[in-house]
Amino acid sequence: MNIHPLFVHFPVALLALYAVLEIMWFKTFKNQSWWWNVKALLLGVGVLGGFAALQTGEMAEELRERSQLIEVHSTYADVTVWIFGALAVMYIIAGIRMYFDSYVQTGVIGRIFRFFSTIERIVVRIAPLLACVGLVTLMVTGALGGAIVYGPDTDPVVSFIYSVIIGN
Repeated sequence: MNIHPLFVHFPVALLALYAVLEIMWFKTFKNQSWWWNVKALLLGVGVLGGFAALQTGEMAEELRERSQLIEVHSTYADVTVWIFGALAVMYIIAGIRMYFDSYVQTGVIGRIFRFFSTIERIVVRIAPLLACVGLVTLMVTGALGGAIVYGPDTDPVVSFIYSVIIGN
């Protein structure tokens, strides 16, 4: 029984929404403390769901005959989850720094938290770029998944991505 479709769509939606929120700058929300929390929650739950989707995808692979299309889809899925996973780790580090920074200012621990502060500044600069790359790999993964299930001529986008990536 293939349960992969049950686990795929929810993380795709969460990660796509996170990426859009990360890429787009809403001046009204940017300085609100809850804005960072919303993005972190979307990212964290999306990544956890993404790892579940990867596992169920591996199980689904065993039910089908191996093909180049399935292998490429699997590779893009791995890359996508690891891109968003790296962002999640950066968010965790930034969150630790934000939470504990007011408590620790001196000594070795103070230096560690200044390092976390540097990581947080890097996150602010690199997160939109990684989110953009992650969104592209997410779309390619989804298109290739659609080609696996419905065929490469499902719609013009799937057909285009299939012809560019697979080359048939």
